[in-house]
Amino acid sequence: MMSAVVERKEEQISKLVYFNPKPSVPAKKRGVTKSKQKRKRNISPIRSLDDVQMISEYFWDKKQYRNWCLFNVGIATGLRASDLLKLKVSDMSYCLYNGKIEVVEDAGVCIVEEKTSKYREIILTPEARDIVETYIKIANLGYDDWMFPSRQGSWKKSLRTNGGDGKTGIPHIAEPKKAGDPIDVDSFARILRNAGRDLGLNYKIASHSCRKTFGYREMCLNKDDNQALSWIQGQLNHSSQDITLRYVGFDEDKAKEYYKKTFYGVNTHSLED
Repeated sequence: MMSAVVERKEEQISKLVYFNPKPSVPAKKRGVTKSKQKRKRNISPIRSLDDVQMISEYFWDKKQYRNWCLFNVGIATGLRASDLLKLKVSDMSYCLYNGKIEVVEDAGVCIVEEKTSKYREIILTPEARDIVETYIKIANLGYDDWMFPSRQGSWKKSLRTNGGDGKTGIPHIAEPKKAGDPIDVDSFARILRNAGRDLGLNYKIASHSCRKTFGYREMCLNKDDNQALSWIQGQLNHSSQDITLRYVGFDEDKAKEYYKKTFYGVNTHSLED
């Protein structure tokens, strides 16, 4: 009798564990955290303005207007991909009495970040505002439409929504998307990876690249401003300035610069060809 009770309790516990979207085993022990951090470290900001312009024109020339707008709004705002993809036309525009949609000048977009649950307000740059306005017209989007809708639904290999190939052991952390829903983060990453491959970039880009590029560009533009790093830290919602410098890749640039300056004056005995 006692063994039967124990078996039933074990069965109940196993069911609870199976349906729990957040397994009790720490992510570190499941091997998720390290690999995720490694992938994030391997993704670079787009340091070259020529590359930024080349990627933008790549999407435009292919008539991938959604991806063109998505990339440009991403590098202009520094939003996390999960927040960027959930933007609606109504978040950055208003509808006139005649039904015409106009993007707000100096549009302030207020969002609640999915990861932190914190409020954040962003202001579209004039460049990003023009791009959004052009894209809305080309795509014929309505006021209540998603800005970046999916044409086919979730990418079949998406780890977040479809569990990938079923061999990862990583639980779903988002509902599968259907056509008309916002594209998922893995699809966004794939879009950027494919662009980088087609353009022959010698560094990896993915969904974090737009956010990193925003931080890196702001650091370059405001490197003589003592308040810039603090502002960028706040925009990226990082807990420290060290994390911000590492995230945007600025510490790598500085490390290279410092190493190149290191000189002891010893004889290198270089051999001529």
